Amino acid sequence: MMNPAISEMRCRERIQETHDTATFLFDAKGVAYKPGQFTTVQVEIDGVVQQRAYTLSSTPSRPGSMAVTIKRVDGGVVSNHLLDTLAPGMNLALSDPAGAFNLADCTQSEHYVFVSAGSGITPMMSMTRYLLDTGSQASIHFVYFARSSKDLIFGDELNLLTETHANLTLDIVLSDTSEAGYHSGLLDQDLFQKLVPELTGRAVYTCGPAPFMALLETCLERRGFDMSRYHMESFGQVPASSETANLNESDTSADVVTVEVPGFGKSATVAPESSLLEAAEQMQLPIIGACRSGVCGSCKCKVVKGDVESNSQMTLTPEEIEAGVVLACSSKVLSDVEIALP
Repeated sequence: MMNPAISEMRCRERIQETHDTATFLFDAKGVAYKPGQFTTVQVEIDGVVQQRAYTLSSTPSRPGSMAVTIKRVDGGVVSNHLLDTLAPGMNLALSDPAGAFNLADCTQSEHYVFVSAGSGITPMMSMTRYLLDTGSQASIHFVYFARSSKDLIFGDELNLLTETHANLTLDIVLSDTSEAGYHSGLLDQDLFQKLVPELTGRAVYTCGPAPFMALLETCLERRGFDMSRYHMESFGQVPASSETANLNESDTSADVVTVEVPGFGKSATVAPESSLLEAAEQMQLPIIGACRSGVCGSCKCKVVKGDVESNSQMTLTPEEIEAGVVLACSSKVLSDVEIALP
């Protein structure tokens, strides 16, 4: 059954941003959201319903539509399917926007530093468009890392916005090539110091691959930055399943553990350290694995018995954690467990 928060929206336009990235614009009359939030896409591929989270690249300052910008990635089941099949005039199931990573709910400042890499540029673009559209006088330092000039998403628009708005500063860093007009290299302490020499009074927002953001966090901490003014968002690729994640129900080897869900009368045997999400999807439970990286909170479940190891509690409240609620995508099964879905 489709989640009631998800509805069909018509794709109005497809914009090819780079050789492997496209923006899809949808009719979304009456849909309210905050700059930086994400939507969950639901699509059926080869008879299997899949959900993925994509940050909106559009801005609520331009009502009536919303947009997602999708990059082709190796093994990207949903991303690659949409790039291959979605066209103007077609409908796609999208959820109401959500997410705590946004300009309204995070630090508001007179000085913003937006740091992104690859497709992590999407929430930064939403926020920048919003601030400029609404006449904000806050300074915006937009730092973007890409492989080469051919991989620059929104490159032309960013250059135009920089020319027309004195409060926007743009620095683009290319990691794989050295080209005139761009910085080159990988993020490290020296490069970050060169790009952003002043941090006083700044609010730093970032989105990109997890290793990239871990490096940025280290750079900030070493400079004594107030980390309460640091905000991050990360949507990674779908984790590779363990080679033995889905085992035959009759397997009685000691190298398996059992996940039971009494509320649905189902159980599954999986390899130790498989994720709870893998087990839930094996049992075809009604659980949404949208971001699959511990960010969106759509796959909450409660561990009633047994042991799991979680590497993200990003969207959980202290009360939920105390009650045993975990994020299925970020929780490894360590023993036989019993879980309940909300």
